[in-house]
Amino acid sequence: MDLNGQLKASLEAFIQENHLAGAVLSYKLRSHDPATLAVGYQDVEKKTPLSPDSYFAIGSATKVFLSSQIMQQVALGKITVNETLLQVARKYPGKRHVLLELVEQYPHLGIITLRQYLTHTSGIGKSLNSELFIKEYNKNPMGYWDSKQLITIAMQRPPYFAPGTKGLYSYTNTDYEVMSMVLEAVTGKSLYENMTRFFHETGLENIYYTLPRGENLPPEVMRQMAHAYVLPESVYFDLPMFESLGTVTFPGGQIAKDITPYSINFAAIGAASGGIIAQPKTLVNWYWKLFHSGVVPQKVFDQMLDAVPTGTPDKQSGFGIIIQTSKKYGTIYGHSGISYGYAANVVYVPKYNIVFSVAVNASTKDPDKLIDTMVMNTLAILAKKNLGAASLK
Repeated sequence: MDLNGQLKASLEAFIQENHLAGAVLSYKLRSHDPATLAVGYQDVEKKTPLSPDSYFAIGSATKVFLSSQIMQQVALGKITVNETLLQVARKYPGKRHVLLELVEQYPHLGIITLRQYLTHTSGIGKSLNSELFIKEYNKNPMGYWDSKQLITIAMQRPPYFAPGTKGLYSYTNTDYEVMSMVLEAVTGKSLYENMTRFFHETGLENIYYTLPRGENLPPEVMRQMAHAYVLPESVYFDLPMFESLGTVTFPGGQIAKDITPYSINFAAIGAASGGIIAQPKTLVNWYWKLFHSGVVPQKVFDQMLDAVPTGTPDKQSGFGIIIQTSKKYGTIYGHSGISYGYAANVVYVPKYNIVFSVAVNASTKDPDKLIDTMVMNTLAILAKKNLGAASLK
């Protein structure tokens, strides 16, 4: 069986074993165009199969798009990552002084450096995953909360630890909500404008920064959107806003709820930390450009990889990039993204000179573990084929 045959067989076995709707894998070897494989369903009820052109919400894989733009501003000499938020806000108060007012309202935010926000060593609390937000979200799942509102929610509880405390790490979307306000203040443009410009300048296609209710998504994107499903084992299945939804039955007999409209709108809430919708092959092109094409000037790109321990063995956090050290595979750069009804990951493995992205359209009991397993299954097949740099010349 050829490589694509092995990869597709692995995907099919994976979705059957985990009772998923479907999965897409895209990979790129050196300068070759990405190869993309799809199995399962985009829309179970209509029996529409997933395709290489299906779209997924990519969740926190969005973060490196934001950190890259911050580092472009660093390269221009406008800011440094060692400045505190207060120092930045005094230079760039933002339209209507929104960034400066944020620091004045929450002085603790002002003592935290940009590096600490970017590496999740700020110690500030959760926003999207907090009990307070979930309570409000359940009341209005098609509503919208902007970055400042989410930061306000996070600041209702004390910090977990003092900024930059050695050895302490706490992953939170709130860090990147703050950084979105920094980018807006420095550039004078909205995050939507910045993201759209960045996609264009980087040469990325089939990728969108989501507005509330998907208002900016063209009809053809909506037609190609992988439907978002939650399984009974997921903590999302019994959320109050999903109680009235009926169920669909997957080919293997698994029941699930189709929450697609809610998922698309949720991507826009806290979009700075998880608001991109894209095709997996676009993510592959993006990571290839990020690591090979100087999207972020090399003089500051190295800072993005100056990582801190996460508390998980062999895993460190850079700026929107998780760096994993593997005895078998060497260094693995990537970042997963988990959202309502979706899980995705994009990975670069220098040892094999390969970039690949995987995505599924279902929420399970442990989506992080699910997508990590999918990544390692894929990497095992590629390694077995001995796709090292020398064989790709």
